[in-house]
Amino acid sequence: MTKKTKMILIIVVLVFIALSVGMMMFFETNYSCGKICHTMEQYYATWEESSHAHVACHSCHSWPGFSGFIKTKMVGMAEVVKQVTGNYALPIQGEPVIERCIECHPNYRQINENDEVRFAHAFHADLEIDCMGCHAGMVHGHSGEGEVWISHDSCNTCHDT
Repeated sequence: MTKKTKMILIIVVLVFIALSVGMMMFFETNYSCGKICHTMEQYYATWEESSHAHVACHSCHSWPGFSGFIKTKMVGMAEVVKQVTGNYALPIQGEPVIERCIECHPNYRQINENDEVRFAHAFHADLEIDCMGCHAGMVHGHSGEGEVWISHDSCNTCHDT
């Protein structure tokens, strides 16, 4: 291999790496999730108005750690294929990763009430009821229609009170 060929090969590899990293960074932005992907527009709009508007989409919708990073990228690539081929179902079902909830809410076991509901987080956590059991719709609503706040009626899903 000539010196010129090696140099061209190195440049091609570096450009490929730079483009790959750039695309990877772009697809982690809120803009790419909410504005480029037209099926996510209503979810983006509800997120912008939610209590989590300051939190990046991938902060909730990705798995932690290096293996989580790889898994998130693989799932993301599958989602892109679904979008391009039109092979997706509505409403979008993008559950947040529970480990991510706990990263921002590490003291959740100590939170026990708000203005309307007295709640024993520790008791429910010990029963392995995950955050979405009660907090589903907290950011996007149940079908992207807007943020849903927990009320006493939410408890009636499991408790006949």
